[in-house]
Amino acid sequence: MSYRMLGEGVLIRREFEPELPGLEAILFDCDGTLVDARPSYNLTIKLTVMILLNELYGLEARVGDEAEETIHALRMLGGFNNDWYIASALTQAIFLEAGPEGDPKPIKPNIPLDRYLEMSSGESGPEYVIRGMELLKKFAEERMGGYAGPRDVDDFLMGVAGERGLVERLGGLRQAAGLGGRIEFAGSLLARVFDEIYLGREGVRVRRGVEPRYVDWGGAVERERILILRQTLLSLRDMVPKGLGIVTGRGGWETWKTLGAFRQLFREEGCVFISDISSPEFEKPSPKALLKAAENMGVERILYVGNSAEDLIMVRRAADQGLEAAFAGVVENDGSLNYFISRGAEIILDDVNLLPRVFRGEVLWKP
Repeated sequence: MSYRMLGEGVLIRREFEPELPGLEAILFDCDGTLVDARPSYNLTIKLTVMILLNELYGLEARVGDEAEETIHALRMLGGFNNDWYIASALTQAIFLEAGPEGDPKPIKPNIPLDRYLEMSSGESGPEYVIRGMELLKKFAEERMGGYAGPRDVDDFLMGVAGERGLVERLGGLRQAAGLGGRIEFAGSLLARVFDEIYLGREGVRVRRGVEPRYVDWGGAVERERILILRQTLLSLRDMVPKGLGIVTGRGGWETWKTLGAFRQLFREEGCVFISDISSPEFEKPSPKALLKAAENMGVERILYVGNSAEDLIMVRRAADQGLEAAFAGVVENDGSLNYFISRGAEIILDDVNLLPRVFRGEVLWKP
């Protein structure tokens, strides 16, 4: 297995190049690929963690810039397609490092976000916040290149709690916030707070059918920006006979809210929004959503463009079930670059907007 550089920021596996002309469709992940979700999802994770720790236990927790590395490390483990579980992991890890006394208090409605928004950037603190993030980051780094999901992290954190004599206290947090095991919106304080922060008042009404209880604002989703250029999508749509689709862990409402007029560039039947499907069997890295999109589009040979471990694993599992699927990885940092190379991603890009060069065969750099 070897790569050829087509230009700065573009690698393609030599063995895959002859297969490019036979691709029938291109399907995209959304977060980190079509849309920059760091100002929305990452912010929501940090705000949710701070609110739960402070409002339940009175713990000061400034979850700032350092959290970005821990969040990314968990996403590269392949099992964290739903950010509820990243918020859960961070909440538990910081809680264990803080070791608070007392029982959790009920959370009052209408939490003012201004103070928490101020603490979501800059340095994290106190020290137990940083230790909690480092605890998870070390866990992720030790398993990088393999696979781990929420259950693995829950088991790890319960093991830490056992070593420190905090099993009962961690169990109290899990019960109060709806953590541990499978998280459902209806039964989890964390999920409710998270979705009210991310979706905002309109989104939580449309997507969840409830009125905001804890957070009443426009929503972090409004802070997202589109990464892919319209011309990129137009070019790619012309390069494959069956067009473009989307397979994402998000819901359709929030996806189209951000993409707006770009919606017309995708085939509706090729768009699968996993959050809108009630069955957990469709969650990445399960290949079911990708297989469903390919079947709906009537295609057998596809390229999937994503930025995380679960995206690549999903593609490989779909291939194991008979779909001729290749993967293009959009790199966020050296960790994801090394991961994609080690896993043999067919295409590796610094920027999703470089993808048309691959199809044109443009060689912009020669050794």
